[in-house]
Amino acid sequence: MRIALTGAHSTGKSTLLYRLKQNPIFANYYAVDNIVRQLQKRNIPINEQGTDITQFHVIAAHVKSIKHENLILSRCILDVLCYTEYLKLKGRVSRVIYQHALYIFKKLIPRYDYLFYVRPEFGIVADGERSTSEEFQQKISELFEKNINLYKINVIQLKGSVEERYDQIIKRLRKDGKLH
Repeated sequence: MRIALTGAHSTGKSTLLYRLKQNPIFANYYAVDNIVRQLQKRNIPINEQGTDITQFHVIAAHVKSIKHENLILSRCILDVLCYTEYLKLKGRVSRVIYQHALYIFKKLIPRYDYLFYVRPEFGIVADGERSTSEEFQQKISELFEKNINLYKINVIQLKGSVEERYDQIIKRLRKDGKLH
């Protein structure tokens, strides 16, 4: 089963991923946490400063991760599309990279079994990596809403604390017969 947590930055996806990984049910799942943070460590610009190179690396990482049958991601190809679109609108990413992101998005999005969508519910916590701009987060959230509607993506919205979100995921998977 391929599970993705999706939504703008600073919405608690990584924290929720770590909580899911504590459950023995997911012990054999391949977990991928925020690929972008790994790029920053390699001095590749991220957030509002992302470039063609940034997005190329992020796209490639998602293509590589989707090969795993049991997978939990703290971002998915929908995230890539939204951030690439934002960067294109700001003139930081070329039309070619955006078109590549859109093409890969259309190929990969059907391969996720569950997309759990997290909207911003609380303030941004500065961690030295993610952007602290609420305006940036809002613009990204708007692109999520636009693309979810435009491409008719079936997302399951999560709300509340980490534990409440965790419970919502577990309940949904049990309801669908995916967990015992």
